[in-house]
Amino acid sequence: MEWNQKINLVSRQDTEIIVQYNFIDSLLVVNEIPKNSAVGDLGSGAGLPGIPLKIVRDDIKLYLIESIQKKATFLDLVAERLNLTNVTIIPERAENITGFKCDVVLIRLIGKIKKVVPIVIPLLNSAGKIIFYKSETVAEEITEANKVLARFKLRPTIKEILLPGNKIIRRFVILERLN
Repeated sequence: MEWNQKINLVSRQDTEIIVQYNFIDSLLVVNEIPKNSAVGDLGSGAGLPGIPLKIVRDDIKLYLIESIQKKATFLDLVAERLNLTNVTIIPERAENITGFKCDVVLIRLIGKIKKVVPIVIPLLNSAGKIIFYKSETVAEEITEANKVLARFKLRPTIKEILLPGNKIIRRFVILERLN
Protein backbone atom coordinates (compact mmCIF):
# COMPACT_ATOMS: atom_id res chain seq x y z
CA MET A 1 0.00 0.00 0.00
CA GLU A 2 2.89 2.33 0.82
CA TRP A 3 4.57 1.76 -2.56
CA ASN A 4 1.23 1.99 -4.35
CA GLN A 5 0.90 5.62 -3.21
CA LYS A 6 4.29 6.40 -4.75
CA ILE A 7 4.24 4.52 -8.05
CA ASN A 8 0.66 3.33 -8.66
CA LEU A 9 1.16 -0.43 -8.66
CA VAL A 10 -2.55 -1.30 -8.64
CA SER A 11 -5.64 0.77 -9.34
CA ARG A 12 -6.68 2.91 -6.35
CA GLN A 13 -10.16 1.38 -6.49
CA ASP A 14 -8.64 -2.12 -6.27
CA THR A 15 -6.89 -1.46 -2.95
CA GLU A 16 -10.14 -2.15 -1.08
CA ILE A 17 -10.40 -5.63 -2.61
CA ILE A 18 -6.70 -6.37 -3.04
CA VAL A 19 -6.82 -9.87 -1.54
CA GLN A 20 -9.69 -11.30 -3.57
CA TYR A 21 -9.17 -9.29 -6.75
CA ASN A 22 -5.38 -9.40 -7.00
CA PHE A 23 -3.94 -12.19 -4.88
CA ILE A 24 -6.61 -14.86 -5.25
CA ASP A 25 -7.01 -13.93 -8.92
CA SER A 26 -3.29 -14.48 -9.41
CA LEU A 27 -3.54 -18.03 -8.04
CA LEU A 28 -6.40 -19.19 -10.27
CA VAL A 29 -3.97 -20.59 -12.88
CA VAL A 30 -1.81 -22.55 -10.44
CA ASN A 31 -2.96 -25.90 -11.91
CA GLU A 32 -2.11 -24.78 -15.46
CA ILE A 33 1.59 -24.53 -14.60
CA PRO A 34 3.57 -27.77 -14.87
CA LYS A 35 5.94 -28.70 -12.04
CA ASN A 36 9.42 -27.10 -12.21
CA SER A 37 8.40 -24.73 -15.01
CA ALA A 38 10.15 -21.56 -16.04
CA VAL A 39 7.39 -18.94 -15.80
CA GLY A 40 7.48 -15.44 -17.24
CA ASP A 41 5.20 -12.74 -15.84
CA LEU A 42 5.02 -10.13 -18.59
CA GLY A 43 4.30 -6.60 -17.43
CA SER A 44 4.60 -7.75 -13.85
CA GLY A 45 3.95 -4.33 -12.28
CA ALA A 46 3.08 -5.11 -8.66
CA GLY A 47 4.25 -8.71 -9.07
CA LEU A 48 0.83 -9.98 -10.07
CA PRO A 49 0.34 -12.82 -10.81
CA GLY A 50 3.98 -13.92 -10.43
CA ILE A 51 4.73 -13.28 -6.74
CA PRO A 52 1.61 -14.99 -5.30
CA LEU A 53 2.22 -17.95 -7.62
CA LYS A 54 5.85 -18.20 -6.52
CA ILE A 55 4.80 -18.15 -2.85
CA VAL A 56 2.61 -21.23 -3.34
CA ARG A 57 4.77 -22.88 -6.02
CA ASP A 58 8.38 -22.79 -4.88
CA ASP A 59 9.26 -25.29 -7.62
CA ILE A 60 8.91 -22.70 -10.43
CA LYS A 61 11.66 -20.49 -11.82
CA LEU A 62 10.06 -17.05 -12.05
CA TYR A 63 10.96 -14.21 -14.42
CA LEU A 64 9.27 -10.93 -13.53
CA ILE A 65 9.41 -8.82 -16.69
CA GLU A 66 8.78 -5.14 -15.98
CA SER A 67 10.14 -2.32 -18.14
CA ILE A 68 9.34 0.51 -15.70
CA GLN A 69 12.42 0.83 -13.48
CA LYS A 70 10.54 1.99 -10.34
CA LYS A 71 8.28 -1.05 -10.50
CA ALA A 72 11.25 -3.35 -11.20
CA THR A 73 12.95 -1.92 -8.08
CA PHE A 74 9.79 -2.66 -6.06
CA LEU A 75 9.74 -6.26 -7.38
CA ASP A 76 13.37 -6.76 -6.41
CA LEU A 77 12.63 -5.51 -2.88
CA VAL A 78 9.58 -7.78 -2.52
CA ALA A 79 11.48 -10.86 -3.72
CA GLU A 80 14.28 -10.09 -1.27
CA ARG A 81 12.01 -9.40 1.72
CA LEU A 82 10.00 -12.56 1.09
CA ASN A 83 13.22 -14.60 0.67
CA LEU A 84 12.01 -15.92 -2.67
CA THR A 85 14.53 -18.05 -4.54
CA ASN A 86 14.77 -18.58 -8.29
CA VAL A 87 13.21 -15.19 -9.04
CA THR A 88 14.78 -12.95 -11.67
CA ILE A 89 13.61 -9.40 -12.29
CA ILE A 90 14.11 -8.33 -15.89
CA PRO A 91 13.79 -4.53 -16.24
CA GLU A 92 13.30 -4.61 -20.03
CA ARG A 93 10.62 -4.48 -22.64
CA ALA A 94 9.77 -8.01 -23.81
CA GLU A 95 10.86 -7.16 -27.36
CA ASN A 96 14.44 -6.60 -26.12
CA ILE A 97 14.84 -9.79 -24.11
CA THR A 98 17.05 -12.65 -25.27
CA GLY A 99 18.78 -15.57 -23.66
CA PHE A 100 16.05 -17.60 -22.02
CA LYS A 101 12.84 -19.48 -22.81
CA CYS A 102 9.78 -19.99 -20.64
CA ASP A 103 7.44 -22.94 -20.31
CA VAL A 104 4.59 -20.58 -19.43
CA VAL A 105 4.15 -16.85 -20.01
CA LEU A 106 1.47 -15.06 -17.98
CA ILE A 107 -0.15 -11.84 -19.15
CA ARG A 108 -2.57 -10.31 -16.68
CA LEU A 109 -4.97 -7.70 -17.99
CA ILE A 110 -2.64 -6.04 -20.49
CA GLY A 111 -2.73 -5.87 -24.26
CA LYS A 112 -4.74 -7.42 -27.03
CA ILE A 113 -3.96 -11.03 -27.86
CA LYS A 114 -3.14 -10.30 -31.52
CA LYS A 115 -0.57 -7.66 -30.54
CA VAL A 116 1.01 -9.44 -27.57
CA VAL A 117 1.46 -12.94 -29.04
CA PRO A 118 4.17 -11.96 -31.59
CA ILE A 119 6.12 -10.25 -28.78
CA VAL A 120 5.83 -13.24 -26.44
CA ILE A 121 6.58 -16.06 -28.89
CA PRO A 122 10.39 -15.53 -28.77
CA LEU A 123 10.24 -15.99 -24.97
CA LEU A 124 8.37 -19.29 -25.21
CA ASN A 125 9.91 -22.73 -25.55
CA SER A 126 8.63 -25.06 -28.28
CA ALA A 127 6.12 -26.79 -25.98
CA GLY A 128 5.24 -23.70 -23.96
CA LYS A 129 1.93 -21.98 -23.41
CA ILE A 130 0.70 -18.43 -22.94
CA ILE A 131 -2.01 -17.61 -20.40
CA PHE A 132 -3.91 -14.34 -20.72
CA TYR A 133 -5.99 -13.09 -17.78
CA LYS A 134 -8.99 -11.28 -19.31
CA SER A 135 -12.00 -9.63 -17.75
CA GLU A 136 -14.39 -9.04 -20.63
CA THR A 137 -15.81 -11.17 -23.40
CA VAL A 138 -12.84 -12.64 -25.21
CA ALA A 139 -14.52 -14.33 -28.19
CA GLU A 140 -14.22 -11.19 -30.33
CA GLU A 141 -10.59 -10.72 -29.32
CA ILE A 142 -9.77 -14.31 -30.25
CA THR A 143 -11.53 -13.87 -33.60
CA GLU A 144 -9.41 -10.75 -34.24
CA ALA A 145 -6.30 -12.79 -33.38
CA ASN A 146 -7.11 -15.82 -35.58
CA LYS A 147 -4.45 -15.03 -38.21
CA VAL A 148 -1.76 -14.51 -35.56
CA LEU A 149 -2.78 -17.69 -33.73
CA ALA A 150 -2.67 -19.66 -37.00
CA ARG A 151 0.74 -18.20 -37.93
CA PHE A 152 2.24 -19.33 -34.63
CA LYS A 153 0.23 -22.59 -34.53
CA LEU A 154 -1.53 -21.79 -31.26
CA ARG A 155 -4.82 -23.29 -30.12
CA PRO A 156 -6.94 -21.17 -27.74
CA THR A 157 -8.92 -22.55 -24.81
CA ILE A 158 -11.11 -20.29 -22.68
CA LYS A 159 -11.74 -20.98 -19.00
CA GLU A 160 -14.08 -18.88 -16.88
CA ILE A 161 -13.89 -18.66 -13.09
CA LEU A 162 -15.98 -16.54 -10.74
CA LEU A 163 -13.65 -14.75 -8.35
CA PRO A 164 -14.50 -15.65 -4.75
CA GLY A 165 -16.10 -12.87 -2.72
CA ASN A 166 -17.32 -10.75 -5.63
CA LYS A 167 -19.13 -10.99 -8.95
CA ILE A 168 -16.13 -10.65 -11.26
CA ILE A 169 -15.72 -13.39 -13.82
CA ARG A 170 -12.11 -13.99 -14.82
CA ARG A 171 -11.66 -15.37 -18.30
CA PHE A 172 -8.42 -17.14 -19.04
CA VAL A 173 -7.28 -17.56 -22.62
CA ILE A 174 -4.79 -20.40 -22.67
CA LEU A 175 -2.80 -20.63 -25.89
CA GLU A 176 -1.05 -23.93 -26.47
CA ARG A 177 1.04 -25.01 -29.45
CA LEU A 178 -0.50 -27.41 -31.91
CA ASN A 179 1.51 -30.59 -32.55
